[in-house]
Amino acid sequence: MALQKSDIEAIVGKGNVLDDEATIAAFSKDQSTVEARRPDMVAYVESVEQIQKIVRLANQTLTPVIPYSSGLNLHGACRNVQPSGVI
Repeated sequence: MALQKSDIEAIVGKGNVLDDEATIAAFSKDQSTVEARRPDMVAYVESVEQIQKIVRLANQTLTPVIPYSSGLNLHGACRNVQPSGVI
């Protein structure tokens, strides 16, 4: 079972899950020279409870969850290992 955008939207709200080209490109890399990897979607959360629900759902669907802060890292920390995932 793959993680669906609607599943994340049910947790954080429809306007807080983005999968448009510009957002995906922006969140696929940091300032390092490490090869970019595109996530499936980007979720903006407002609470610990939302994060917990997303992580539980991701565990059920074996979907990677990649934390992202400023994007100013210089060592590829925000890059997902698999070719998909949720940031």
